[in-house]
Parts: sequence; structure tokens; C-alpha cells
Amino acid sequence: MKGSKQFKGIWIPAHIWEELDLTCQERCLWAQIDIFTGEGSGYYKTNEQASEELGISPRQVSRAFAKLETMGPIAVEKT
Repeated sequence: MKGSKQFKGIWIPAHIWEELDLTCQERCLWAQIDIFTGEGSGYYKTNEQASEELGISPRQVSRAFAKLETMGPIAVEKT
């Protein structure tokens, strides 16, 4: 489709990749959040959407969000 963006991959910045206390899925989630939250925008995917993309359960996604929030790189706002 002309004009629509097509997913081409994910870039994992070095500071995320080198965080050895994280699993690969946690790094990928953080990298995805990092991509979507530039220039004041937010990350608005549900745990179910993230779980489908990462191939892990929604519970694992919830734990990953909690771990990233505890570590400090993200802040979770619930609506």
C-alpha cells in the first residue's frame, strides 16, 4: 500500500543490548518501547499485543514491564 509504513525490523541500541540483567525478550520490549516513545509520544500496546509480537505470554510481558519500571528506564502509567 502506498503511503503506509511497513515493519522492517527492530533496532536495539547498545545501552539496551548490553544490559545483561535482562532477557532477550525484555531487551526487545525495551527497544520497541524506545522506538515508539521518541519526541514525546507514548507506547500504547496492550500486554496481549506485546505478547503476540514477542512470542511470550501476557504474564511474562507484565513481568517485563514491572522489571523495566523497577530498573528505571521506563515509567508505566495506567489508565
